Amino acid sequence: MGHLVDAEGKKMSKSGTNAVNPAEVFSSVGVDAIRWFLYTVNSPGEPKAFNTKEVQTAFRKSVLLLWNILNYFVTYANLAEVSVPAATGRQQAGAGSEQSILDRWALSRQAAVTRAVSDFMDQYDFMRAGRTVEEYINELSTWYLRRSRKRTDERFFFVLYDLLMRLTTLMAPFVPFVTEKIYQTLRSADMPESVHLMDWPEPAGSVDLELEHQMNTVRQIVELGLSVRAAEKVKVRQPLAKAYLELKNGRSIAPELIPIIADELNVLEVVMGAGEGLPVKENEEVAVAMDTALTDDLIQAGLAREFLRQIQQARKERGLKAGQEVILRAGPGQRAIIEPLLAAYPAILTDAFLKVDPKQSWSADGSIELDLNGQPVPVDFIY
Repeated sequence: MGHLVDAEGKKMSKSGTNAVNPAEVFSSVGVDAIRWFLYTVNSPGEPKAFNTKEVQTAFRKSVLLLWNILNYFVTYANLAEVSVPAATGRQQAGAGSEQSILDRWALSRQAAVTRAVSDFMDQYDFMRAGRTVEEYINELSTWYLRRSRKRTDERFFFVLYDLLMRLTTLMAPFVPFVTEKIYQTLRSADMPESVHLMDWPEPAGSVDLELEHQMNTVRQIVELGLSVRAAEKVKVRQPLAKAYLELKNGRSIAPELIPIIADELNVLEVVMGAGEGLPVKENEEVAVAMDTALTDDLIQAGLAREFLRQIQQARKERGLKAGQEVILRAGPGQRAIIEPLLAAYPAILTDAFLKVDPKQSWSADGSIELDLNGQPVPVDFIY
C-alpha cells in the first residue's frame, strides 16, 4: 500500500515529532475511516501523506453519506409502513416496466458500477474501485434520493433497499465494520448471518447507456439553469414562468425527464427551443435560457416556498420527528398573510406535516418569528 508519510510528505520517525500512534488514531477517527483513506487517497504502492482531517473528510464524503441514505430508508420506510419482503419478493416488486425513470437510471448505474468495481478489484486497483463507489454514493444521495424524497410507494423502497444492500456488499472489503452494521440493519431472515458471508455481487440487469447519457444531460441542464438564476440574482425558491432548452448535436430527452427539469429549475413550463433575448448559459450539448420576469402570482408562490423552508427549519429546531403532524398556530393578524400562501402552494401542509384547525390555528401569536421579505410572522406549533 506504499509508505505512510506525514502531512508534508516527510518520513515518519519515532525519534521525531511527526509519528502517529496507531491506537490513538484508531480511537479518534475509527479503523474503517483509515482503511477507506488508504485505499482511495491514491494508487496502491504510492506514498500516502497522512492527515487526520483528510481521513475524516474522505470518510464523510462517502461512507457517512451511505449511512445517511440508510437512515433515510429506515425512517421513511417505517413511516410508510413498508415491510421489505424476502429476496424473491423484492426482485419481483422492484422489476418491470412500471418503474419510474429515476429507478431505471439508478439500477442502470448500479449495474455499471458493480461491473466496474469488480473489474478494478480483479486488477487490484483499489483506488479506482473505491472512487467509483464514492461517485455512485454521491449520485444516489444528491440526485436519486433527493429527487425521490416525496415518494412513499413500495416500489421505491424496494429499489432503494436493493441499492443499499448491493453497495454494502461492494464496500465490505474496504470498510468491514460499518458495512456489517448496515447489513445487520437491512438483513432479513433468508440471508447469510454476515455481509462477509455474502457472495460477491454480479451485475443485476442491464446498463442503459442512452438513459444514463440523457440523465447526465438533464443534470447539465439543471446546472446551467441554476447558473442563470445566480447570474440574474433570482433565488431557486422563486418560481419562474418558463425555461427554454436548445439541445445540440442531435441529442434528445425523454418526455419523462421534462418534469424533473421543471421541478429542479422551479419553472412552470419547459419549452424546447431557443429563448430569444433571455439570459442564457450553454455548453457543448445544450443551451438553457430562463424567463426571469416576475408576476404577482409568481412572487406569491415564491413567498409560499420561503414560508415552507422556514417552517421546516423551525420544526428541526423544535426537535420534531419526521412525519410528526402538528397544528399550525398564528395570531388573527397573521391569518391574512398565511392563508394565501397555503392556497398558492398547498404542498406546504403535506411537506411540513402541518394541519390547520379552524378553532386553534388562528387563536394567538406564536414564539417562532418567521421573516417573509422583512415582515415578521410569529407562528407556533401545537402538538
